[in-house]
Parts: sequence; structure tokens; C-alpha cells
Amino acid sequence: VEDAGEVGTEGDASDWTWTDPGSQVKFTADRETRLVGESSLRANIDPYSGGRVSLRLKFAEPLELAGKSRLTFWLKTRNEHVPAWQDLNPTIALLDDAQSRLDLTPQNDLLSEPPYSEAREGWTYFSIPLRGDSTWKRSGKAPAAASELQIGFASWGDPPLTIWLDG
Repeated sequence: VEDAGEVGTEGDASDWTWTDPGSQVKFTADRETRLVGESSLRANIDPYSGGRVSLRLKFAEPLELAGKSRLTFWLKTRNEHVPAWQDLNPTIALLDDAQSRLDLTPQNDLLSEPPYSEAREGWTYFSIPLRGDSTWKRSGKAPAAASELQIGFASWGDPPLTIWLDG
């Protein structure tokens, strides 16, 4: 695991919110289930509406995207409902204060069909090209500096739904 600078997953979880009004999410800094640094971000979604819920991070300072080519993070989930995930997961959005929006959507559900089978302890590594590629469809215009990141998930089922982000 590369020891790189972390944005939004180290220490304080209070900068995170969510977008689905039918769900409730409790964010915590998880010091036990982690890969990089002192903690991961854990999102406990309960109740869960059954629709798309996006975990939303408003950056304290806009994140300059010039010279950046990828969004990378580790993801672990617990979804006890069968058949589990619906639609395409995870979805990514980067926004600025003027509401310029870049959406990155996987071509397949990468949680139902992980990109590789070597994941350990349930963690999957995502390295998403901001320009899109054959795995990630890009739509919208990338902001020069992102003020917000959204990572979206949709499941068929009932709570509990737990998501960890790290790195």
C-alpha cells in the first residue's frame, strides 16, 4: 500500500455528508479497519432508502486538478442484502462552486463484479482516470479546482450498509 497524502480519509470525519434524504449516514474515523495512515473513513448507512446514496466531501480549500490524472482510493463494503448491488457502482462526481461537474461512471458494476479477484480483507483499489477510459465513462466538464467529491452507491437491499474509504 502506497503511503501517499490522504484527502478526506484521515482523522476527522466531520467534513462528510450524504445526498440521499431517505437515508441516514453516520461517519466515523475507523482506527481498526484501515490500510493507510491512522484511520479510514467509515460510513454506516442506516436507515438506507434503497436508492443511490452518495457520500459527499466538501473540501476546506478547493482541490486543484491541473496536472492531476487520476482519483485513487481503497474501498471496502459490507452489504448483507442479496443480491446486493444494483445499477453501476461506485459512481464519482467532482464539482466546483459554480456547479461545473465531472461525472465518472463505470461501464460495469465494479462492486458486483470486482475488477480483480486478488483483493484482501475485502479492500479493492480504485485508480480512476479523470479523462475516462474503456472502464470509466466520463461526462461533463472537469472543474479547474474541485470543491466537492461525491462517491455514489446503490444497493437492492435493506440496512445495514457499511462503506470504508482509505488512502
